[in-house]
Amino acid sequence: MMVRIFFYLLAGSRRCRPDLAILLASIFSMSGCSTAPAPWEPPRIPPAAPSVSAPESVPEDIQPRELIEPVTTAPSIPTTGRRPGFELGWLVAAPDYLSASDLVTSAMEHNVTHVQIGGTVLQAIDDLILDANKGEFVRQLARQLDARGIDTLVWSRELHLESKTFRYLATDPLVAARQAAYRTALQTIPEIDGVVLSFDGAWLEPWNSQAPAGFAHIPVPDRIRFIIEMVKPVIVDEMGKRLYIFVNASRLDAIDWIAEAVNAYPVDSFPLIFPLNLPYGAMVGPLNPYLNELAARPRLILCDLAGGAFGGPRFVVSLGGELGRYIRDMERENWRGIATPVHLAAGSVYNSLNTINLLTLTQLAQNPNVVPVVPWSDWIQRTYGAAPMTREGQTLRRIYELSYTWACKMAYVKQFFPFADQGDLPTVDQLRQRLTERWGDRLGQGYQYIYRDLREPKKQTLLDITQEAYEALSGLEQAIQELENIRDHLHPMEYEDLNRRLTHQRRMAEALFYAKQTFWGLDWWRRTKDEDEALCMEANLQRLERLAVEWEQHTGGQRLPGDPTRIREWVSAIRREFPRVLFGARERNWNKIQNVIIRQTGPSSAEVQWTSAWPSTSRIFVTTRLPIFDRMQPVSEFSATRHQIPLDHLQPGEWYYIKLQCISEKGEVTNSGEFRFQLEAQPVM
Repeated sequence: MMVRIFFYLLAGSRRCRPDLAILLASIFSMSGCSTAPAPWEPPRIPPAAPSVSAPESVPEDIQPRELIEPVTTAPSIPTTGRRPGFELGWLVAAPDYLSASDLVTSAMEHNVTHVQIGGTVLQAIDDLILDANKGEFVRQLARQLDARGIDTLVWSRELHLESKTFRYLATDPLVAARQAAYRTALQTIPEIDGVVLSFDGAWLEPWNSQAPAGFAHIPVPDRIRFIIEMVKPVIVDEMGKRLYIFVNASRLDAIDWIAEAVNAYPVDSFPLIFPLNLPYGAMVGPLNPYLNELAARPRLILCDLAGGAFGGPRFVVSLGGELGRYIRDMERENWRGIATPVHLAAGSVYNSLNTINLLTLTQLAQNPNVVPVVPWSDWIQRTYGAAPMTREGQTLRRIYELSYTWACKMAYVKQFFPFADQGDLPTVDQLRQRLTERWGDRLGQGYQYIYRDLREPKKQTLLDITQEAYEALSGLEQAIQELENIRDHLHPMEYEDLNRRLTHQRRMAEALFYAKQTFWGLDWWRRTKDEDEALCMEANLQRLERLAVEWEQHTGGQRLPGDPTRIREWVSAIRREFPRVLFGARERNWNKIQNVIIRQTGPSSAEVQWTSAWPSTSRIFVTTRLPIFDRMQPVSEFSATRHQIPLDHLQPGEWYYIKLQCISEKGEVTNSGEFRFQLEAQPVM
């Protein structure tokens, strides 16, 4: 619902449009006939006095009244200055199937310290007043959370204006209107403990706002500082609440502008919230030049523990190992805490299999030295009744340990993350836009090579992409087979639920497999016009078309990741640039690397085994820090289809990444994707 921002003129209580109100206020405040533009003022904005009117005889001093008149007398507002030593937060980002009582109960079970309300639930603070249902829901939820010692934070995107222009002036009537919106909302719901201020996704994003005719251009970081100074006096100084700044945006340059604006404030001015893409393994911080300055500031990590990037609770994505690594990094870097979105579109995440991630987070927050397999084993035994050392317990643990690897290989392309934040196929235009952004330039020389390779693909690039995607498919197929082998030891409902999730994930992996082939295959075909490549392209497009039909029959029209409509849109976009091949089609055949097994053989050693489709010589690359592999070992000098190599002098607890390479007797090279493992200091009983 579109909500209009308005304010009251002193002369009456009739509502006016913002543009008309600005015009009238400008006429009242004019003196003389000068038309020179007013100079831009520094962003120092005192909080507007609530409901105070200037004498009518002095038009120059007219102050706008509040945006929204409080309907009740404002209660006394207690100052909520307490901050937990380690904040453990949930972000409620969608209203579907949302139950306040279930949310509060589960938050208590997982030792949550605060709940954030944002996403599609709240666009801005105004929704709490202008939408009666949202206001009442937040009020009741905040009261229940407050009674249990859990804080409530609300998100607000600024600028919350429908117009495309904004005068960054302290005397602008809309400044007082925006301040009044925060004041009234926080007075009406005093249980709210703080506000998370975001700029991305606002009705008028600061970098898209335009200066009115005759006004000087204002640098974007100054605009952001102006907005912060517009709301901070009301939220912090007047109402005694906490203010958080969300440091992220859909544009790289916008992230830089936010970071530059925040960097101008003293270190302890307000906590920052940084998004952390767990599948990608990088935070926003390293991607902008202000990391050194921002690193000293109080920060929270916002990361998706529900696997939402890969389809939400319907997919199995266990992130325990990643959480362990980042919790330890946070201790060294003095982070404030961590928060995760709670995905509710498919039922509450705490009622899904991915609650294992919340359990792991809780245990790691209390003891960062907990080995991730401990909460995994505890959760499996509690959920399935399978003891850790039984056959079914070992199988289930292996499925959960490998689930993160499958998810990454589904969404990755040579460590580039084009599909990692969708949970579904992006559009072809979205993928091209991501390739044009200069992420690689900010991530180091190794990533620059990867980005150049993807922007100008070669034949070897197509083979590498195919192999990497195939590994996700083969891994999920093996997991489904292993689950079938222990079917008799599981409750029928538990088996059906896990099998349905793995099968759905496998279908999604297949859709991404062929989508990658058609996208980068199109670029390669344009350069070569090779008939064989055209046949392979046609085979992949036809397979996607069949997948859309199969998916439609499987889901019965229900909207799920892998939506048939999105698959058909993808095929249509590729076909607009590729002629339909009429003389048949064929699948691309290559020397597949498969059946990869990594097992620990001692306290500091491991063994890697795999097979290749054709007789090949092979070697292995090892590193602890992607994308550069600093260690290479030859495996065999003679061609074989079964390969095996020991790895010695490894450090327990350290994450190791390996890449396998096979060279056929014809000299054709096949590279695997990256595989990751970690040695356990001692076996888990």
